[in-house]
Amino acid sequence: MVCEKVTGASYDDAFLATLAIGAANRADFADWTPVQEAVWAKPDPIYKTHYALFRRPYEQTKNIARYLV
Repeated sequence: MVCEKVTGASYDDAFLATLAIGAANRADFADWTPVQEAVWAKPDPIYKTHYALFRRPYEQTKNIARYLV
């Protein structure tokens, strides 16, 4: 998503702070950062292949990953 206001993480952090103190709710986020344009990935078979390769190391190490933290 490309927002109308692109000011960096501090702007979103400010929204999270207002959410945390109860001055806003999740539904207000659309008003806080209106979307100018939606960007979607183009479907391509290579993504499926590469995602499987990306997942392989995770699947092979997920049972020991918690010890590496």
